[in-house]
Formats: sequence, structure tokens, C-alpha cells
Amino acid sequence: MGVPLTPSEDLPHSPSSWRWLRSRRRRTSCLAPIAPEPESDEESSDHQIANNLDEQALQQRSQSRHKQRDKSKRRSSCPDSEATGMLRALLSVCFGKRTPSDILSVLADPGVFFRLSSSHLGRYEDQLDAFKRHETSPNSSMVDDSAARWANDAGVASDGFLPRTALASLFARAAYGCVLHHGDADKDFTSNAVAAYRGRFSAESNQGAFLEMSGVQEADILLSSWDEKTFEPAFVVFWVHEVKWLVVAVRGSTGWQALLTDVAADVCELSGGLAHSGMVRSAKWLLARVLPTVTSALSSAPNYGLVCTGHSLGANVAALMPLLLRDDRLDVGNDCLTSQRVALRQSVAYCFGTSPFMCSDLAARCKPFVLCVARDFDIVTRLSAFSVDRLLLELTEQSTPAKVGKWLIRKMRSSDSFTGSKAAVRDRTFGEDATTFELLVPPGTLLHLATTSSAPGGTSGQESTLPCENVVSRLYWPLPGFYQQILANQNMVNDHSAINYVEDMLKIVRVGAPPLAAQGLHLASRAAHDPEAGTHVCEILQALVAAHSIRKC
Repeated sequence: MGVPLTPSEDLPHSPSSWRWLRSRRRRTSCLAPIAPEPESDEESSDHQIANNLDEQALQQRSQSRHKQRDKSKRRSSCPDSEATGMLRALLSVCFGKRTPSDILSVLADPGVFFRLSSSHLGRYEDQLDAFKRHETSPNSSMVDDSAARWANDAGVASDGFLPRTALASLFARAAYGCVLHHGDADKDFTSNAVAAYRGRFSAESNQGAFLEMSGVQEADILLSSWDEKTFEPAFVVFWVHEVKWLVVAVRGSTGWQALLTDVAADVCELSGGLAHSGMVRSAKWLLARVLPTVTSALSSAPNYGLVCTGHSLGANVAALMPLLLRDDRLDVGNDCLTSQRVALRQSVAYCFGTSPFMCSDLAARCKPFVLCVARDFDIVTRLSAFSVDRLLLELTEQSTPAKVGKWLIRKMRSSDSFTGSKAAVRDRTFGEDATTFELLVPPGTLLHLATTSSAPGGTSGQESTLPCENVVSRLYWPLPGFYQQILANQNMVNDHSAINYVEDMLKIVRVGAPPLAAQGLHLASRAAHDPEAGTHVCEILQALVAAHSIRKC
């Protein structure tokens, strides 16, 4: 408050005196408010407009922040972004422990990969000789019982497994639909995959191609999905009444979104072990989609068995299905009968071109109900983060710049420096302080197809210009560690082709099949000009499977 004036104080009445009094009041009071001067109408309206503009700007900034926050949430929950994030993390680890000189030494010598082929071919043959071979002969059954018991005491590799495996390979190839149906499809895979990505093939055309290649009747298809997304593979569920199968066939990679599933190579926990994150998510999504249909179908056919199959990515997902169905925590609903639960827990998987995607303990648990077939130098069957890291190390050590450096060190008679430089490269990759990837293996019982030309001097892995009849397929029961290294070979991509798996299985089945049936077990040479080729082969294989089932009973 201001200082009060006493009544005895004389108050001057001049204007200057009044100004003196106001200044005195301001000096003696710091709390007394100064009344604002009244604003004009124009000033008031300008002030109101400014306040409104400020409020609008604040609202716009707030909305922008909310949009950015929502966008970041959507990006974090987007499967494509998650997969690319996992890929960036893997590449960061893989290349982060390598020096620029390591990378430049490989880039400066493009021929180093092909120079490894000869040494890898010898290593491949030596490793095969250490494994037990599965023998077939025209006078024997289609399975060597002792070899099957050695590989697996019961289940998926039991008596008569070869025609069953061949039939499943036919369905795994057919699951690609139009991608392996149009033109010289098995050779024009890339162009057909691009056409599929651009939407050239409808669901009806894909289903029609599947029916033609598999020999399945349209009425036997229960559920299908030909759309391919990240962590959501295409699939088809159908009956095979002749052999009492309910089949879930999963398609392999055909588009970039399926490739994102492949490269989502982080590991996650599954049934007490570790497995490829992208494959686990895909298998769980597929199980949620097909489980109601499968349980309903098995309730009407209690004597049928559930069979999962696929090639490449489809093989990985198919291999996980029986494992997930055996999980005690699986919710199949209260209406599921005991017979249906038993059928689900007795499901099996026949997989072709499977990659190493689970830990060894989990893979061993899958031996009774998963059969994984690999072929020669198929790169996908050896493709993992660990094997790529190992291959880069080998390329670095065998590159010409690295060898020149070693030669110079030797000439300088500095053996300690030579040993130290070589050890430094390995320590950065697999040393105690290095970040290493999980050691993953293919699941279940492993069966390896090795092709050899019957001409003199023919060896595995060499491109053969001879007719198919002159190429012999050998069967081996390998160990999981066989697939932990990428072997360089000119056929490593072609060996992954789905038709090659089908043809190799048909060659082996022809050896033990009756002569009349063996004459019809040809697909590659007939598929281009005979639309019924797939149906004929399917009928013969179904008859062979049914015959073995009858003999077993």
C-alpha cells in the first residue's frame, strides 16, 4: 500500500504538485497496481485476433506431435519395419567386427568365391562318406529298415517313407501355384514371381494351377490363402482321401514380403528352445488361421492324419506346425474331442529345402515327426547368420590381397606378424570378445540327396548335360552340423529348385516301384506339354503309399 498522508499536511493544488504526488506514490509502493489505460476498439480486436492465432498454432503443434507419435507407433508395430530392423541389426553385427581392409580384400577379388568351389567339393564328398547311406534296390522294399531305425526309431521315417516323402514333395511344389505353372515355370521362377507381385495372378488362377500340378480335386480343398505378407505365408488345406491325409501345404518365398520374413533372423524362445523369429511368427499366424478348419475336418474323419509340407520358407513353417500342435499350452477349444487332440499331436511334416533355424536341442525333439530333405549344395539348407559370418571369414582369408599380404610377410621373415595378423581376423569374428550368432540347425530327421552322373568320372555338384536317367541319386542320413557351412558351388542356387527335389524323389521311388508304376513316375519331362502329368504322378504315388499301409496293417 502507499504511504498515507496526514490531515495536517498541506496538499498543493497546482498540476505540478499533483505530478509530484503521483511519483511519490510510485516510489513508495511496489505493490500498488497501475491501472491499465483503456484500449481502443481497434487495439482490443487486434489483441483478440493475436490470441486466437496463438491458440490455433498451439493446437496445430499438438496435433502434429500426436500424428508423429501415432506414426512412430504404427511404424514400430509394422511387420515390414520389424523385419528390416532385425536385418539392419544383423548386418551391423556382421560387418561391424570387420575392418575396411577385410571388406575391400573380398571386393577386390570377385573370383575368390569360385576358387573355393574345388576345395568345398572335396570337403563335401569327404563329409558324405562319413554318414550312413540309405540303400535301395529293385528287389527290396522302398526303405532300408536298418537305416530307417538308425535315423529314427518310429514316426516320420518308418517303413514306406519314400513314397510318402515323394508325394509330399509334389504338394510342396504345387503350393507355389501360378509361380511354378506358367511357361517354363521352373526355369522362369523370377519372372513369374515378379508377375505375382504385380498382381497378375488371381486367387482363382493360383488355385487352378495348384489343382493341375497336385492332382487334387477342387471339392477336396477346405481352405486356401494366396496372399503373401510379412509373417503371413500363402497356404492351402486339402484332403487326400486315397492315403487318408489332411494336408497343410505352405508356399515358399515368392515376393519381397516373404523375403522380409526370411531375413527377420533374430531368435526367440519356443518350447524351451530358440528358433528363427520370423519363422516362429509365421507358424503361429498360420496355426491360428487353419486350426478351426483342421479340428472341424478331423472330427468328421477320425482315421485321417494331419500332414504338413512345404519348400524353402514353407518348409520351415511346416516343420514348426507339429511342434506347436504338441504344445500342452495350445488352446484347441472345449469342443475338441479326444480323437481330434490325438490326431493333432500325431501330425507329421515333410520339408524340402529347410534352412537351419532352430537350436540343436529343439531340433532333436522334432526327430520323430519332422523329416527334412536337403539336396546337394542347396544354399538355403545351409543359410544362417552363423554360416554367412563363417563364409565371409573364409573369403577374407582366401582373397588375393590377403594372400599377397601373407606372402610379403613371409618374405620379410616376420612369422610372428603373419601369425598375429591371421589370428586377429579370426579373433574379430569368433574370438572370446566377438559378438557371435546363435548356432542353429535344421529340425528333425535329416535326409540328404546327393546326385552323381553315372558316366565315368561323374561327381556330385557338377552340371550334367546327360538325360535324367543317367543321374543317380544317393541318400544319406547326415548329422545337423553338416549344414552349418555354406559350400561354394555353381549349382548352389539351382539345387534349391522345387522341381529338382520332386524329380530326385521320383528317381529313388522308381528304383523300388513295380515296373508299370515306375514308367509313370516322370514329371519334369512331361509337365510342359501334358497338363495331366501331375495328376498321373499323384495317383501312382498315392497307390504306392496305400499299398505300403495295407502291408503294414
